[in-house]
Amino acid sequence: MTLNLIDWGKRAISLLPDMTEDDDLYDFTAKMFPEITKAVEFSELSIRRGIHEYMDTLRVDYLQISATKDTYQVLGLAILAAAFQAEDVWITLTNEKTDFKFLSISGSDMASCGGVRGRVALKEWSYTPRERTRHPFFADKLAEYPAFCLECSDEDAPLPDVWDSRDTVVGFGRLEPSLELAGVLLDMARPSNSRNEFVLEGPAGFQGVDALSAEVRFWLPGAAGYDL
Repeated sequence: MTLNLIDWGKRAISLLPDMTEDDDLYDFTAKMFPEITKAVEFSELSIRRGIHEYMDTLRVDYLQISATKDTYQVLGLAILAAAFQAEDVWITLTNEKTDFKFLSISGSDMASCGGVRGRVALKEWSYTPRERTRHPFFADKLAEYPAFCLECSDEDAPLPDVWDSRDTVVGFGRLEPSLELAGVLLDMARPSNSRNEFVLEGPAGFQGVDALSAEVRFWLPGAAGYDL
């Protein structure tokens, strides 16, 4: 039986520190996280297709992601677990509203840090809650940004059809940007967060994703674009 990511998340939350205080520092270590299987199901999140146009000259993929605060928290924790274990996690999206069938967390790609060659295991990570703006990374000017790459799971799809057959989102880049994204997801999930829309654009907009990444808009309940 395939594990539901929400069930894994409930177990993870029961083992982790209580993250209810906005002004505290939370130190996570690999030993705190339950093992996450390589294949899980996720019915509480949908990813819809979209297009963002810039001045009629540039069109980029614009993923529209809908989920509750609890679900975003679980996704953030799953990214951390994949980083600590340096393992890929293949998530089958089963919500009837989703346009994409799969979400892959490439934990093995996070096993390198900065310019260091070879595998560098993540031993601990400190999380400090923050109030996030609509464009959460714009003021940070990161050296690297998260990546949401779109792929086709059907290896036998004819080449002319591959572009339209992309049904898999692969994320989220190397270790540092993946951890930055996990922090944003945890901040989105906090009880004190009153914002229900967060946007990650490419370099043509308010930079928040890698130059070769699809752009992303996260919707929470109550937002105009929430569709779950």
